[in-house]
Amino acid sequence: MYKQLRKEGRRNEYERHKLQAINQRQKMVLQRKTEEAAMATKRLKELLEARKSSARDNTGMLLQTNEKALQRWLEHELEVMVNVHEVRFEYESQSQVASSITLNARMTRIASLENMLSISSDSLIAMASQLSEAEERERSLTNRGRWNQLRSMGDAKNLLQYMFNSLGDTRCQLWEKDMEIKEMKEQLKELVSLLRQSELQREDVENELKLREQAVAIALATSPNSLEHISDDMNGLLSPMSVPVRKQLKYCPGIVNVPVRELVPFIDQTRKMVPLSQLPMKKLVAIGRAGNGKLWRWKRWHNKWHVQYKWKWQKPWRLSEWIRHSEENIIKAKPRSRSFSY
Repeated sequence: MYKQLRKEGRRNEYERHKLQAINQRQKMVLQRKTEEAAMATKRLKELLEARKSSARDNTGMLLQTNEKALQRWLEHELEVMVNVHEVRFEYESQSQVASSITLNARMTRIASLENMLSISSDSLIAMASQLSEAEERERSLTNRGRWNQLRSMGDAKNLLQYMFNSLGDTRCQLWEKDMEIKEMKEQLKELVSLLRQSELQREDVENELKLREQAVAIALATSPNSLEHISDDMNGLLSPMSVPVRKQLKYCPGIVNVPVRELVPFIDQTRKMVPLSQLPMKKLVAIGRAGNGKLWRWKRWHNKWHVQYKWKWQKPWRLSEWIRHSEENIIKAKPRSRSFSY
């Protein structure tokens, strides 16, 4: 029972936080919309007042209108039209937001939303009144009242030329924007093609790597004795017992006890002793294929035995035992080498 109550409390707390977040978001949206609507109505009011004053001035004005005055008048009319459209759009969006907020207010029952709704309703009323006044003026001007300032054909021609120039400029700007959009689309297509090519190259590289890994695995699988010989050779490199040697007398000084300067003629400077563990896998596979799965690293060369035995020579009292062991390995390896030769 206690766990269930705690669970219910957590659920209620989560719902409360969720509703508070929704409420805050709606407050911000409503405040922003209200400010935008207030600015639009203020601008429209100023434009309407300017139109009234210009109408009063035009009634007392004689036929001394010039080209610049007509251009200013036309720009003012266009600005009024655009602002009326902006106020109408803000009014519609504000009404939609208000309707959605009323539904949410009924659902959540938050008092702050009601205050914001009252403020928004006042702004909506003001916007509606401004829109109605602007629409009435638009209807009055549509019946040839807008062009009463044109007293002569020259004024009409100048105004038409200005309108033609402005229309040409706007169309040129639209054409430039269309060309920029086309160029951006072409660049986007090129980038997409480059991305696809890079993906294809990456897939090819991955497939090639997979094929190489499979080839190495197949080569190792087809030569089952290669790993065994690799381990034998690696074990043989750690000690000189597997290296063939000449039989020497017990405790007699031989080439092993010769100084290093006398061993220089026996050393092959062009060859290096590299352990099999450090060889690359490709070379190991090639050696395994060449020898039918049998890897032989060292040949029975006397000078190599001297070099290797010199470095491995540490206990002279076990020399005879190592020689005997090497001879036994040679005897065991002879039949296998003959079978390989056949």
